[in-house]
Amino acid sequence: MAKKGQYRIVSEILTFGLGILITIYVVVNFNNIQDFITKTSKEQQYRSTANVVRTYTILSSYSNSSIRFSLPYQIAGKPYNVILNDGSCSIGESCSILVFDPETGERISKEIFNMTQSYSINGDVISTARDFEIITAGTRITIQRNR
Repeated sequence: MAKKGQYRIVSEILTFGLGILITIYVVVNFNNIQDFITKTSKEQQYRSTANVVRTYTILSSYSNSSIRFSLPYQIAGKPYNVILNDGSCSIGESCSILVFDPETGERISKEIFNMTQSYSINGDVISTARDFEIITAGTRITIQRNR
């Protein structure tokens, strides 16, 4: 009879331990899924931001103009930098826009295309400004904070 009680206690302890292992497994998997979704969402927000800047850069290249637009203050709770290609951007030459997280070093680059002529494209802004301006004057395109 003493053995029946021991088996039952051991069985309940093993069942409890198995329950704890399953709980730990579920928590770890949810954390991994959350990390993956957060990373994917952050990358998509960086890509969308780069696409907005690229679109306005291309639009401003058609004439001497100034285009004002807004960008998100932060992505994933952190400010970020938008950097236009430093230097000359000739037709057929690769020019890019870089959205960059200074803390983690994460970066997304988008190529600028459909330019009507060669331009000197430059500028570097921090997202905390929220409102920005792309100015085209002759063959020079710059991005700056909206004043």
